[in-house]
Amino acid sequence: MVKAKQMVMLFVMMLISTSTHACDQQMDEPVASITVTNAWSRPTGRRTMSGVMYLTITNHSDSSDTLLGVQSDIAETAMLHATTRDGDVTGMEHIGRLTIVSGQTISLTPGGYHIMLMTLSGPIKKGDTVPITLTFEKAGPVATNAVVSMSAPTD
Repeated sequence: MVKAKQMVMLFVMMLISTSTHACDQQMDEPVASITVTNAWSRPTGRRTMSGVMYLTITNHSDSSDTLLGVQSDIAETAMLHATTRDGDVTGMEHIGRLTIVSGQTISLTPGGYHIMLMTLSGPIKKGDTVPITLTFEKAGPVATNAVVSMSAPTD
Protein backbone atom coordinates (compact mmCIF):
# COMPACT_ATOMS: atom_id res chain seq x y z
CA MET A 1 0.00 0.00 0.00
CA VAL A 2 2.84 2.39 0.89
CA LYS A 3 4.52 1.55 -2.40
CA ALA A 4 1.30 2.38 -4.30
CA LYS A 5 1.06 5.76 -2.55
CA GLN A 6 4.69 6.48 -3.40
CA MET A 7 4.04 5.64 -7.06
CA VAL A 8 0.98 7.92 -7.15
CA MET A 9 2.96 10.74 -5.51
CA LEU A 10 5.78 10.27 -8.00
CA PHE A 11 3.30 10.32 -10.88
CA VAL A 12 1.64 13.53 -9.58
CA MET A 13 5.02 15.22 -9.12
CA MET A 14 5.99 14.29 -12.68
CA LEU A 15 2.72 15.75 -13.99
CA ILE A 16 3.24 18.99 -12.07
CA SER A 17 6.83 19.23 -13.26
CA THR A 18 5.84 18.61 -16.88
CA SER A 19 2.96 21.09 -16.84
CA THR A 20 5.10 23.75 -15.16
CA HIS A 21 7.81 23.21 -17.77
CA ALA A 22 5.22 23.53 -20.58
CA CYS A 23 3.92 26.79 -19.08
CA ASP A 24 7.47 28.12 -18.81
CA GLN A 25 8.07 27.32 -22.46
CA GLN A 26 4.89 29.14 -23.54
CA MET A 27 5.76 32.20 -21.48
CA ASP A 28 9.33 32.24 -22.79
CA GLU A 29 8.31 32.21 -26.45
CA PRO A 30 9.80 35.33 -28.01
CA VAL A 31 7.46 38.06 -29.15
CA ALA A 32 8.57 39.51 -32.47
CA SER A 33 10.41 42.72 -31.69
CA ILE A 34 10.09 43.90 -35.30
CA THR A 35 7.11 43.28 -37.56
CA VAL A 36 6.88 43.99 -41.27
CA THR A 37 3.39 44.44 -42.69
CA ASN A 38 1.57 45.74 -45.78
CA ALA A 39 4.44 44.85 -48.11
CA TRP A 40 3.69 45.50 -51.77
CA SER A 41 5.49 46.02 -55.05
CA ARG A 42 4.42 47.53 -58.34
CA PRO A 43 4.41 45.39 -61.48
CA THR A 44 7.21 46.03 -63.97
CA GLY A 45 7.45 45.85 -67.73
CA ARG A 46 8.94 42.82 -69.48
CA ARG A 47 12.31 44.47 -70.03
CA THR A 48 12.48 46.59 -66.88
CA MET A 49 15.57 45.86 -64.82
CA SER A 50 14.45 47.52 -61.57
CA GLY A 51 11.45 47.49 -59.30
CA VAL A 52 10.25 49.11 -56.12
CA MET A 53 8.81 47.82 -52.86
CA TYR A 54 6.94 49.51 -50.03
CA LEU A 55 6.08 48.24 -46.55
CA THR A 56 5.54 49.15 -42.91
CA ILE A 57 8.02 48.39 -40.11
CA THR A 58 7.00 48.47 -36.43
CA ASN A 59 9.41 48.19 -33.52
CA HIS A 60 7.69 46.48 -30.58
CA SER A 61 10.84 46.23 -28.43
CA ASP A 62 11.98 48.42 -25.54
CA SER A 63 14.96 49.74 -27.50
CA SER A 64 15.82 51.13 -30.91
CA ASP A 65 16.74 48.78 -33.73
CA THR A 66 18.37 49.56 -37.05
CA LEU A 67 17.56 48.23 -40.50
CA LEU A 68 20.96 47.31 -41.93
CA GLY A 69 20.04 45.83 -45.30
CA VAL A 70 17.51 44.14 -47.54
CA GLN A 71 17.70 41.12 -49.83
CA SER A 72 15.33 39.53 -52.35
CA ASP A 73 15.71 36.39 -54.45
CA ILE A 74 14.28 38.19 -57.49
CA ALA A 75 16.90 40.96 -57.56
CA GLU A 76 20.67 40.98 -57.73
CA THR A 77 20.66 43.99 -55.40
CA ALA A 78 18.06 45.41 -53.03
CA MET A 79 18.69 48.76 -51.36
CA LEU A 80 16.90 51.17 -49.07
CA HIS A 81 16.39 54.57 -50.70
CA ALA A 82 14.85 57.90 -49.76
CA THR A 83 13.13 60.20 -52.23
CA THR A 84 14.84 63.61 -52.38
CA ARG A 85 13.57 66.91 -53.70
CA ASP A 86 15.62 69.92 -54.79
CA GLY A 87 13.20 72.53 -56.09
CA ASP A 88 11.38 70.90 -59.00
CA VAL A 89 13.83 68.01 -59.26
CA THR A 90 12.99 64.71 -57.58
CA GLY A 91 15.65 62.06 -57.09
CA MET A 92 16.69 59.15 -54.91
CA GLU A 93 19.40 58.74 -52.31
CA HIS A 94 20.77 55.43 -51.00
CA ILE A 95 20.25 55.11 -47.24
CA GLY A 96 22.68 52.68 -45.61
CA ARG A 97 20.81 52.34 -42.31
CA LEU A 98 17.41 53.26 -40.92
CA THR A 99 16.86 53.40 -37.16
CA ILE A 100 13.41 52.60 -35.79
CA VAL A 101 13.03 53.74 -32.18
CA SER A 102 11.11 51.76 -29.58
CA GLY A 103 7.38 51.82 -30.29
CA GLN A 104 7.81 53.55 -33.66
CA THR A 105 6.19 52.59 -36.94
CA ILE A 106 7.84 53.68 -40.18
CA SER A 107 6.05 53.36 -43.50
CA LEU A 108 8.01 53.02 -46.71
CA THR A 109 5.70 54.72 -49.21
CA PRO A 110 5.78 56.29 -52.67
CA GLY A 111 7.52 59.65 -52.40
CA GLY A 112 9.39 58.67 -49.21
CA TYR A 113 11.53 55.76 -48.08
CA HIS A 114 11.33 52.73 -50.38
CA ILE A 115 13.25 49.62 -51.38
CA MET A 116 14.78 49.52 -54.84
CA LEU A 117 15.09 46.08 -56.44
CA MET A 118 17.84 46.25 -59.06
CA THR A 119 18.89 43.84 -61.80
CA LEU A 120 15.70 41.80 -61.61
CA SER A 121 15.77 38.13 -62.58
CA GLY A 122 12.51 38.67 -64.50
CA PRO A 123 9.46 40.90 -64.63
CA ILE A 124 7.36 41.47 -61.53
CA LYS A 125 3.78 40.62 -62.51
CA LYS A 126 0.51 41.77 -60.95
CA GLY A 127 -0.80 39.06 -58.61
CA ASP A 128 2.65 37.62 -57.88
CA THR A 129 4.31 37.70 -54.48
CA VAL A 130 7.86 38.90 -54.01
CA PRO A 131 9.99 37.51 -51.14
CA ILE A 132 12.11 39.95 -49.20
CA THR A 133 14.29 39.72 -46.11
CA LEU A 134 15.09 42.76 -44.01
CA THR A 135 18.09 42.45 -41.70
CA PHE A 136 18.04 44.36 -38.42
CA GLU A 137 20.92 44.97 -36.04
CA LYS A 138 19.14 43.42 -33.03
CA ALA A 139 16.13 41.51 -34.39
CA GLY A 140 18.17 39.85 -37.14
CA PRO A 141 16.53 38.76 -40.41
CA VAL A 142 12.79 39.33 -40.86
CA ALA A 143 11.29 37.72 -43.96
CA THR A 144 8.01 38.62 -45.64
CA ASN A 145 6.29 38.48 -49.01
CA ALA A 146 5.10 41.52 -50.91
CA VAL A 147 1.97 41.37 -53.03
CA VAL A 148 2.30 42.82 -56.50
CA SER A 149 -0.37 45.40 -57.32
CA MET A 150 -0.76 48.91 -58.68
CA SER A 151 -1.48 50.33 -55.22
CA ALA A 152 -1.00 49.60 -51.54
CA PRO A 153 -3.09 46.80 -50.03
CA THR A 154 -6.05 47.89 -47.97
CA ASP A 155 -6.57 46.46 -44.50
